Amino acid sequence: MRLLNLGLPDRFIHHATQQQQLAECGLDLRGVLDSVSGALKELPASVYQTSA
Repeated sequence: MRLLNLGLPDRFIHHATQQQQLAECGLDLRGVLDSVSGALKELPASVYQTSA
């Protein structure tokens, strides 16, 4: 089973607004969508496609 781990990196995160910090770590909306989309592309289509 593949696991997509999204979380804070083990490094200093610069002082900024919460939105800026999340974006820096790839945890804002765009970053999460990109991570999930990339993970889905690595799976065979039969795993996540449903029949109509």
